Amino acid sequence: MKKLSPKIVLLVALLSSTAIAYWGIAYNQATVIINSELDNYQVEIGNITNTCTTQACEYKVKPKNYLVTINASSYTDQKEEIALERGDKIEITYEPLKLPEIEESRTRLEEYIPAQLRTGSSDEQLLWVNQGEDLGEKQVTRFANALTSPTIEVSPSRNFVLVKSLDQIWLVDVQKETKKTYDFALEEQPTRFRFISDDLVVVENQTNYEIYNLEEGTSSRFPITNIRHVIATPTGDIAVLSYEDLSTVRTNKTKDLLSLISETGEDIINRQATEDLSLYLYSSSRNEYIQIEELRVTKYGANPTLKKSKNNIYLETNKGQFVLNI
Repeated sequence: MKKLSPKIVLLVALLSSTAIAYWGIAYNQATVIINSELDNYQVEIGNITNTCTTQACEYKVKPKNYLVTINASSYTDQKEEIALERGDKIEITYEPLKLPEIEESRTRLEEYIPAQLRTGSSDEQLLWVNQGEDLGEKQVTRFANALTSPTIEVSPSRNFVLVKSLDQIWLVDVQKETKKTYDFALEEQPTRFRFISDDLVVVENQTNYEIYNLEEGTSSRFPITNIRHVIATPTGDIAVLSYEDLSTVRTNKTKDLLSLISETGEDIINRQATEDLSLYLYSSSRNEYIQIEELRVTKYGANPTLKKSKNNIYLETNKGQFVLNI
């Protein structure tokens, strides 16, 4: 057999090493696919930054560990850590939440409570509840004697009403048209309260604020300084004003809202009304807090409170009213 010349051997070796090197570079890759219902969002994978203008974008990257960050204007961010090996193909679905937009109201908004006490015969008072445009008003129950300085709080579904007069509290079931006296299982009875769901109420007493489960009789501290710093939204989520950084609070899906709240610890009761605080949205679907905006006093004014008009949730300060488009 005729021996190959050294030059041919060297050429073959060079071509082989080049082919192997090319294969190592060209095929030493992994694939990341981003899917979303949006068609305009930013993707960051390591040092790759790209604007995706379709509902699915594909990226070829070197196999290693990455932090993937996806964001879109007016939507929540999404971050995921991934570990890739050669040939891997991973799909990530970007499922953001639409963030509420805050805009100054051009018309004067009035706080709306869909229930009221009306005078009946003698000294009795009748509780009427507006169940919405489709069902209209309904007389639910009566109080034999006139109530002294009564306060009324209606649940977001309008199925339950809390009525307080002096030191007595009644829980009214709108559908059953019944009422019963209700004693909160607390060291002291609340001075004020606000529903955030049919069974959860934020209560204020002389020392702090707590979130209270009406069915279970359990409670936990709530990180606010004013009963009007929390309100239920039309989407079933909760808007919260707080000095604490609630966006760092995380929990797993097995925990309820009470467990989530109890993970916050800083005492913020003595914070000043003139300090900046932040608006958060508690997402019930994600079981986490999302920061909407830092409410700087210079922009929005001081002493902010959350209120509900007939059609909107709004923020009221000493500077004006601002609608939360949720």
